[in-house]
Amino acid sequence: MLTAIRQAAASGSLLVSAISGLGTRNAWSQGADSPETRRARNGLKEALATPGLALAPLTPEIALREQPIARTIHDDPADRIIVATARKDGAQLMTRDQKLIQYGRKGHVAIF
Repeated sequence: MLTAIRQAAASGSLLVSAISGLGTRNAWSQGADSPETRRARNGLKEALATPGLALAPLTPEIALREQPIARTIHDDPADRIIVATARKDGAQLMTRDQKLIQYGRKGHVAIF
């Protein structure tokens, strides 16, 4: 996996959704300052400093694409926006979120 990330960064095709920081910030601001949240927050800061990584913006087109992604698939709107971003950009989604992995296994989004 690390090799694929490095290759994507070298080719300038490594993306992180602009919405990615929102979930971490929300969890942290609601008192969920768990070790996992701290790792995610620090990981996002490190990721944004990675050469070859680009920030995929949240556009109106992506926001509109999020709507058809059923809440039964994922109840977190930020995760639905991440899926919509991956679909729009034709990207593979790298995640540990089991709901998103299952959604990808059904052929709705490419999962790395």
